[in-house]
Amino acid sequence: MASGSSEVKKPSSIDSPIGQRSTRGGLGKPGRVKESERIGSEYVGDEGRKLPVSIIDLKELSKSGKGETEHLVQAARPLSSVERAIQELIRIERVSNSPGWSEKLFRDEFGLKHSRIIGAVSEQHGLIGFAIYHNLIDFGHIVNLAVLPLHRGQGIGSLLLTQLLDYFLSTSVRSIVLEVRESNLVAQALYGKFGFRAMGTRPHYYADNMEDAVVMKVELLDEALG
Repeated sequence: MASGSSEVKKPSSIDSPIGQRSTRGGLGKPGRVKESERIGSEYVGDEGRKLPVSIIDLKELSKSGKGETEHLVQAARPLSSVERAIQELIRIERVSNSPGWSEKLFRDEFGLKHSRIIGAVSEQHGLIGFAIYHNLIDFGHIVNLAVLPLHRGQGIGSLLLTQLLDYFLSTSVRSIVLEVRESNLVAQALYGKFGFRAMGTRPHYYADNMEDAVVMKVELLDEALG
């Protein structure tokens, strides 16, 4: 168990250590994204095999009218509705987390006012990663983050973390917490790059094997918010 806090410092480059590096390229034009829906975009992956990725607010799907989700419909696996997005979130969850979230948990998140759901979308592959986090007024909670195995090691996890930290830095939130498996040292190292530090453990947190969770926290200092 360790304790401490750190000001958020973004990595100088996007370089996620999660999983193995993909051997497939992601060449192609980025999807066309409405400025009201796009949170950010980046080219990630190995040099010469860049994958154009847009970060979008998946909850905006419930507010979009006809024609406003063109960039999602054009994707290889289109996200033309909330229902479709939920199915894609489940698809990623099943190959990423154990025990995974149920469909009901994902569906409930779309109805929570304090919940934000962002997705990493490529035109060629559709939704390839997501992050779900809560704004609880004075602190934030990252409750789920996953990337498809094929696209790990390309910086998708770092891109999602960068975008959610940008959001929290624009709010009244002063600290962010998350839980991660004690055995998942790779994920812990990634979070450490963003200033998260181990604060303690939650015993027997994961139901599948009763593994402990490491609680990690980062403090958002006033200087960082300015």
